[in-house]
Amino acid sequence: MDLRQLRYFLHVAHTRSLTAASSRAWITQSALSRQIKLLEEELGVELFERQARGVRLTEAGHVLVGRATALLHAADELKGVVGAAVDEATGPLRIGAPPSLRPMLIAPAAARYHRSFPKVHLSLREGTSKAMRDALGAGEIDVAVVSSLETLDPFEVHPLASEALCWVGPPEVKLDPDRPVDARKVASHPLILTGYPNSLRVIVDRALSARGMAVDPVMEADMVSMMLDLIRRGVGYTVLPYSAVHDQLLSHYVSASPIRGLRIEWVVVRSRERPRTPAVLRAVEALLDLAAEKIATAEWRTARRTA
Repeated sequence: MDLRQLRYFLHVAHTRSLTAASSRAWITQSALSRQIKLLEEELGVELFERQARGVRLTEAGHVLVGRATALLHAADELKGVVGAAVDEATGPLRIGAPPSLRPMLIAPAAARYHRSFPKVHLSLREGTSKAMRDALGAGEIDVAVVSSLETLDPFEVHPLASEALCWVGPPEVKLDPDRPVDARKVASHPLILTGYPNSLRVIVDRALSARGMAVDPVMEADMVSMMLDLIRRGVGYTVLPYSAVHDQLLSHYVSASPIRGLRIEWVVVRSRERPRTPAVLRAVEALLDLAAEKIATAEWRTARRTA
């Protein structure tokens, strides 16, 4: 058994087709079939059931998918660790962040990183700060950008930026990014909020509770695109970081005003238990540098550096 055979096996497992897998793996179908047969003979089990159209995983095949995926990832990670000896960024790198940061930070940082370090296989994942923190703790991602409200004791933490939370509404109400509003005014309108315990929801709940007001959203949604679509359909308003609506403000898709006293602080975190590979270290640097650049040029309005 070798790693190449396991990669071929996964191609077939994911496509359920020898023809499609051979095209993806850049190998002839007969050669691919031969490698799968050799793997089955070495393991002493059948991995696929041949059908009229494609193939289907056997029980043994399902087991091998999980083990082979983990083994190949460990092998790729080993390349990154060895590459650290010459300070070369190689191997896999998995970054997770909330979707609100995608347009301002994550997408441009990923594009810049890919151009600078083409030997790194970059994977991106989105979810709430809590979900990304949990994924980092489980070893499912290598670097995460999350809210500082999350429990971060097990991780190496790098302050990134603090930005205002904004009251976001339809364009016709003409909310002004240069004119902050009070949280009381926000609470007096129908709100579409993230579900609890999302960090955004916690900040809003605490702010209104401190003013003697309860949070009673008309709807809950954790997807920024869904919130903005609901606003356009007249369902209500929402509260989001400025970074989440920067592009939509430029296109006049929505309007927004900062909420006085409501800010969210973002941090870059990595596990202390996993190797400090060049790929990981360069990723942390890339995120911090891009954030500083966008704050310095005022593109990231309402944001400021944190110590």
